[in-house]
Amino acid sequence: MINHGTIVGDVVLGDGADIFVFGKGGTLAGNLFLGGGHNFIRIENGSGTSQIADFGAGDVIDVSTFFSSFGDLEAHSQQSGNDVVITLDHNDHLVLAGVQLSALNAGDFLFDQLVQAMAGFGGASGATDGLSTIPLGAETSQQPLLTTPQHA
Repeated sequence: MINHGTIVGDVVLGDGADIFVFGKGGTLAGNLFLGGGHNFIRIENGSGTSQIADFGAGDVIDVSTFFSSFGDLEAHSQQSGNDVVITLDHNDHLVLAGVQLSALNAGDFLFDQLVQAMAGFGGASGATDGLSTIPLGAETSQQPLLTTPQHA
């Protein structure tokens, strides 16, 4: 479900692997209940305040529009009573109700992978940075970096 409009009331997802997008310009005047299963939540720039009532193990939130690492996300997070409030930017916030900040980890979020991958390029030492990147000057003839579709 992608929300670019106005939803009044709670949204309750089923027990499957559901996808919900807090879309740009959308509002949810209620809570998002994920239910069981491994759910994927994406937050777009311009979505305002997004609140998840039951974020749990196996759920993943895509914050790649805002952050490139868990450390960056942590620096913009605070515990507010029983909830975690993450300041995504000056207009957008994420509230994880009933969650302790200390319980969150990098596996709970999807970050900007392109920024992480590019961080490994530019080092002249030839050492990798643990992000599966190939340093400049490395032999790449055996590395399939891009595959283009073949047309008849």
